[in-house]
Amino acid sequence: MYGNWGICFTYATWLALRGLAAAGKTYYNSLAVRKAAHFLLKLQRDDGGWGESYLSCLAKKFTPLEGNRSNLVQTAWTLMGLIHSGLAQRDPTPLH
Repeated sequence: MYGNWGICFTYATWLALRGLAAAGKTYYNSLAVRKAAHFLLKLQRDDGGWGESYLSCLAKKFTPLEGNRSNLVQTAWTLMGLIHSGLAQRDPTPLH
């Protein structure tokens, strides 16, 4: 089975950003970090949070949480990823 526990893209992007940060990569010096941060920001829901459906695992493409709702845990993972990216040092108000 592909993905599942952490619901694919949100979880994987957070962990990738964490690993890249450990290797000294930031929004300023890494295209991969910039792309990952922008990917997460474009997925932000209207309520300010993030939410990904388990269907992302089955479809192997990002699928929003049913009803375009946010999920507390996925929002936390996303915010930790954005913190690891160093984006906040560039723009302290990137979120709506």
